[in-house]
Amino acid sequence: MDKITWKTESRNVKDLKTWEENPRTIDEGSFKDLKDSVEQDGDWGVLVIDTDGTVISGNQRLKAIEGKVDVKVPNRPLTDKERKRIADCKGGAPLGRP
Repeated sequence: MDKITWKTESRNVKDLKTWEENPRTIDEGSFKDLKDSVEQDGDWGVLVIDTDGTVISGNQRLKAIEGKVDVKVPNRPLTDKERKRIADCKGGAPLGRP
């Protein structure tokens, strides 16, 4: 299988979909804090999506933002194993970020 490479694109939030198997959850209070943060500071993060527009990392932020958003898109569809590995990466650098 080809090595995964990533490119950054701008997408409309309405064209993205949440990942039903997302292993991360957020409680109501934390979601309110996230939404308040996005309203105050803007969304300065980058969502990670699969080639079909499914959000792999950033599902909670997706619910808190509107309009266009920057996304990282792989060069090929991800396997289920790759989706889970990327989604589970907590504080790591899956996309070359420090």
